[in-house]
Amino acid sequence: MSITPVRRIVTRSGKNNRGKFPSRKMGCMIEWESPLEGDAIRLFEFNPGVYAYYSQPSIEHYHDACGTARSFVPDFRLDWLHGGSLLVEVKSDADAAYPPTQRLLGLKAMAMQLQGKPYRLLTPALFNRQPLFENLKLLESHSRGLLSPEAMEELGALSNHTVFHVRDLARQLGSTQMVFRAIAHGLLRADLQQPLNTESHIWHPNHREAGDGSFPI
Repeated sequence: MSITPVRRIVTRSGKNNRGKFPSRKMGCMIEWESPLEGDAIRLFEFNPGVYAYYSQPSIEHYHDACGTARSFVPDFRLDWLHGGSLLVEVKSDADAAYPPTQRLLGLKAMAMQLQGKPYRLLTPALFNRQPLFENLKLLESHSRGLLSPEAMEELGALSNHTVFHVRDLARQLGSTQMVFRAIAHGLLRADLQQPLNTESHIWHPNHREAGDGSFPI
């Protein structure tokens, strides 16, 4: 399923403040219109619990403090792997703390709750938490590289019931880089809320007891 953005990405404060993220998960370029949205996209791209995500996904409706009907376009919609979806708006910490913006966001959240549409505000204080943020940047840097045929063969033969160390699989796949690429491509799982290094535990996606590697958004 694909969703055509309901509006074009616009520039809020200068032509250099928008861009595109090459998403392997979605198989297309995902547009963002602020660096904060670009940061948030990493959460969606490398979270195994997110099945799909879309920029500028829909026109939603709410009523302002005077009862006048208004509309807005969420920044993203996330579809969860195990069902359900979430509408997301991304704001800076300063914007989120500004009283008029707080009131507006509260009205939107109330309207979405009444309509049965889960809705969430994301701010840098939430998605820039460490070591998750640095891990996501690390995976992004490896996501564009290809895995060697030898590494793919080794991955295909991995046990579904074993938890490995990065250093051990690096010897099997040829390098630590190949291990990080496999995680970035969704072929291995890791706890991205812990530092990601050669001592980290990693496992096959089908190792149910080890978890799916997802993290809260």
